[in-house]
Amino acid sequence: MGVEIAAAGGHNALLIGPPGAGKTMLALRLPGLLPAMTFEEAVEATSIWSVAGRLQRGQGLLTVRPFRAPHHTISVAD
Repeated sequence: MGVEIAAAGGHNALLIGPPGAGKTMLALRLPGLLPAMTFEEAVEATSIWSVAGRLQRGQGLLTVRPFRAPHHTISVAD
């Protein structure tokens, strides 16, 4: 529910919890809750990915919102 509200209002969401609580699952599904990218958003996202070296040669404009999941060992479980 909180992720839906954050997506609808364009707000940030901080997902905190123990391993296995579903934080990554919620984050993976967040782009599906958001509206399609506008042309300006697509150009901006494509520019960022291009500068970061993540855009494949000849890939063209990104049409879906990119998502990068951190590795599960990025932080220590409490």
